[in-house]
Amino acid sequence: MLPVMTAAICLTTACGEDEDIPAIDNSGTGNVNPANVIVADPTANAHLANLLSCRFELDDDGLLTGIYGIEYDIDENGEEVPSETQSLWYEYSNGTATIRIEEPPYDGTVQTICQYQIGPNGFANSMVQVYTGDGTREYWRYFYDSEGHLIKINESGDECVLRYEGGNLASYTDYSDEEDEVAFSYDGTPNTIGYMPYILDPEGFESSFREVWYAYLAGILGRPSAELPVSAHIDYHGRFSNKDMTARYVYDRETGLLSNILWEE
Repeated sequence: MLPVMTAAICLTTACGEDEDIPAIDNSGTGNVNPANVIVADPTANAHLANLLSCRFELDDDGLLTGIYGIEYDIDENGEEVPSETQSLWYEYSNGTATIRIEEPPYDGTVQTICQYQIGPNGFANSMVQVYTGDGTREYWRYFYDSEGHLIKINESGDECVLRYEGGNLASYTDYSDEEDEVAFSYDGTPNTIGYMPYILDPEGFESSFREVWYAYLAGILGRPSAELPVSAHIDYHGRFSNKDMTARYVYDRETGLLSNILWEE
């Protein structure tokens, strides 16, 4: 199965209301634009598939229709043999995109179903999430700037605010986690692989936020930063003994692809 990615990007409404969010009006109905599908680009597809140990399946229109997790077994000759298991399904109809996620015990009996309403800018303006195990429902709303960057997420009243500068994700604040703040730095390297910090999230970020990365890859939740991040600094406001943390993004010198993320206190 695919690993559960996490990211600390959910915030509370009360704190988020003080922010000046330049959100556009994305009410109404639209459709997912194949030009926005991150993994439709061959370079991004190859790198992100390797990064996430998976395979992406696209239809003839260039829309993402499935993600298959890849695991490796050792055969009798000591050779690695890959096997695939589909864990995410994508379906599209007029004005909606639906994602189904396989959940434990991974036998087809339990799923999380996310139905996104697509706005006029081609990105989701809302989503209803249903967990079939017990029927639990959650409601999400999404907001964008004029360039198509995701700048606010409202999850049943909890909010995440993301700030962009010069086309790059500059920071976000986690109000639900005592206003934890994460700030990113850049050095001008173009983001040719569609990478965003919430695609792969190692230890250091906290709240589960799978609902962002798998929809983002399908072109449902906004555009990527213009550049690749160099570092991320997390300010916990003294809530933990380890105080703040800094992540250093390491890229391969030859390929320019992300190879590691190093954490420092």
